[in-house]
Amino acid sequence: MSYQRIKTPKLYIDNINWLISSGKVTASDITSSGASMLSGSSIHEFFDMKPSNLQTIDCGGASAGFKLVVDTNLSANSRQDANFIAILGHNLKEAGAKISIQIDDSDTFVSPHNDNIISLTNIVNLTNQGDTDTGTNLATALTNNPTVTVQSGHGSRFSEGDIIKIDNETMYVNSISTDVLTVHRGFNGTQLVSHSSGASIYFTGYGKPADNGWSLATFTATTDNKNIRLIIDPDGGASDNFDADIKIGAILIGETHTLPHSPDLDIKKKFLFDGVKKQNSVGGQTYTHATFTKASSWFLEPFYNDDSHVAPERTDRSGRASLDMSFSYLDDTEVYGSENFGRQEVQENNTIVPNLINKTHSGMFPLLLQYDKDVATANDSFLWCRLNNEPSFTQVANQVWSTKLSFLEEF
Repeated sequence: MSYQRIKTPKLYIDNINWLISSGKVTASDITSSGASMLSGSSIHEFFDMKPSNLQTIDCGGASAGFKLVVDTNLSANSRQDANFIAILGHNLKEAGAKISIQIDDSDTFVSPHNDNIISLTNIVNLTNQGDTDTGTNLATALTNNPTVTVQSGHGSRFSEGDIIKIDNETMYVNSISTDVLTVHRGFNGTQLVSHSSGASIYFTGYGKPADNGWSLATFTATTDNKNIRLIIDPDGGASDNFDADIKIGAILIGETHTLPHSPDLDIKKKFLFDGVKKQNSVGGQTYTHATFTKASSWFLEPFYNDDSHVAPERTDRSGRASLDMSFSYLDDTEVYGSENFGRQEVQENNTIVPNLINKTHSGMFPLLLQYDKDVATANDSFLWCRLNNEPSFTQVANQVWSTKLSFLEEF
């Protein structure tokens, strides 16, 4: 337990909503393929920043994966430095799903290169699975040709964009025809070598949630990053199919911002009950009415702690958290961008004004706040919140500034 101890906070700020609000991304720039959305659900509502507004992918009992692509329309490498993904409110564990992230300037992802495939670093509930057995083998020996033939009837276990591993060689699946995979050999810096018939084939490069609820992972920002693709496939267990339809509340893809140092000691934390109204009668009695007392739960029922599929008993916390922090002695290079009126300044400067204030429009969009950049406990170390003030900056010495940042929990 971290007891919400605040040291050096880290912010997870969504890029997609900022790009939509800035006119860079439109509805036509967000597309999907593979499994379809259930009637009444929309891929665009994955980005509405409301984790309790569940959208459903119609895939239960099916093997077809789901691919979600966002074209950021930012061609310069440094302008789209996304380095995290958060999936808030999901049943990926129950559905038997795994995910991977791909980034490429090509919107078809057909010309992969070594930094195209992202290695996910687990922060909350999204462990990099390493190698997962596909349950099939090479049907014929593989020399230097770009086609992998798997056992009869097993081609359906694979999808375009999969990363597979045979012996010590990694390969990218470009296309599939029945049981023949056309691949990019020697992928991710591995060596192209020959493989014997019967060699085992593994999936690699995927993250897999241990529970339903929410997941967060970081990755290293790469070049050639105009397009972002989220791939959701069956987890490769005993069944090749999803165990249930996939439900997702919200997806954040963006850039982290670690504040320069710990806040001053005068931190103020409150729990507000702004949905509770009190009124006194003429006789002095108090009557109350509550429109809300707590946030909607992101944890879908049944929420499994383990493979026993037993939903634990729990009582949700009530009250809306409020957090006020002051930061003194900030260098101007930690506050402002290099070009305050430059059009690229917001995109290319990871400082407080361009990243926190401009990208959230000073609280228009929520963000994830991690109390301490070095502690990540799913239920104790994060706050889903909005910037709740329009920060002003006071110069306290030459090139040194101070400010106050207020955050209010998002319900």
